[in-house]
Amino acid sequence: MLGFFIGACDSIDHSESNIFRGMYKMYKKTNILKSTNEPKYQVQHKPILFASGMIVASPAVLAHLDHCGINAQIYIERHIRGDWGDIPENDAQENLNSLGRGTRIFSSFLIEGQRVWIITEADRNSTCMIFPSEY
Repeated sequence: MLGFFIGACDSIDHSESNIFRGMYKMYKKTNILKSTNEPKYQVQHKPILFASGMIVASPAVLAHLDHCGINAQIYIERHIRGDWGDIPENDAQENLNSLGRGTRIFSSFLIEGQRVWIITEADRNSTCMIFPSEY
């Protein structure tokens, strides 16, 4: 399994090159990563396609994952291994193109009844988990 730190992003700058940069409030590692309530999907042994950078989540997503006892790591691993969840085929193709171009990579997962987006920025310095309403 990957080792990573999950923090919270307090605010969002939607500019292409500056999204999430410098806007992290770090939290200690929480039980979100240690949960035993795993989704039925298990990460296949696919290669990691890109670096996630620093992994952060909005406070609302952190609260949702904690409340449901969900391990965020399973979704991050799916994301960086090319399983982008519930996105249209053209968006999946755009993600594949982004691997070569170095542009943003997007995933969308339904986690315990709530849609959660996972976005890795073009510079691969950060990956954030947010609700669509927070974008």
